[in-house]
Amino acid sequence: MRKYFILGSGGFAKEVLFLAEEAISPVDGTFGGFIEHDPKTDTINCVGNTHKLWDETEFIAEYADRKDVDIYIGIGNPAILTKLKEVFKDF
Repeated sequence: MRKYFILGSGGFAKEVLFLAEEAISPVDGTFGGFIEHDPKTDTINCVGNTHKLWDETEFIAEYADRKDVDIYIGIGNPAILTKLKEVFKDF
């Protein structure tokens, strides 16, 4: 089963989660959490549910070789997206 994650953990990322939950059947994939640079906590609350908040370095170490992972972008800042494009180029 595929697992999907969202880059970012702000308001836009939470909107992306809402859209992904509407579009992806639980049979097709499960949500694995949000990915953040240097998060201050391990979890994040979104619409009454607690989700894993991954540090980007830990996420890459855990999932770099997996082919059943999808990453959605929940960041709207072009400068940050340019940097993340390089960090997550293997996904």
